[in-house]
Amino acid sequence: MENDVDGVKLPYQLIPVLALDEIVQVLEFGRKKYGEENWKTIEDGQVFYGAALRHIFAWKRGELVDKQTSIDHLAHAVCNLLFLQELKYIRKEKEIGRKEDKENEDHKTDPS
Repeated sequence: MENDVDGVKLPYQLIPVLALDEIVQVLEFGRKKYGEENWKTIEDGQVFYGAALRHIFAWKRGELVDKQTSIDHLAHAVCNLLFLQELKYIRKEKEIGRKEDKENEDHKTDPS
C-alpha cells in the first residue's frame, strides 16, 4: 500500500498520538504473552471482530479497564480492529501472489 493518495502524501500527523500509547501497551502485552506479531497467525477475522466487540461492550457497561491487563478496553478494541484492517491487506497480498503464481505456471505450460 502506498503512503500517498493521488500523488499527495498522507497526513499521518492527523493520527491522535496520545491514544496510541495505550494501543502500544496492548501490543506489548500481547507480544510478551503470545510472541511478537503472533496475531498474524490467526487467519479468521471473526476472532478479532469478536474480541473487539467484547472490549467495546465491557466499556459500554462501565468497565473502563481490562482486568487481565489493566489497560483500557477501548485500546484493546482498537488493536483488534487494526488487526482486522491489516488482515484485509494480508489477504489481498496473498491473493495477488496466488494469481501471479498461476500466471507463471500458465506461461510455463503454454507452448507459444
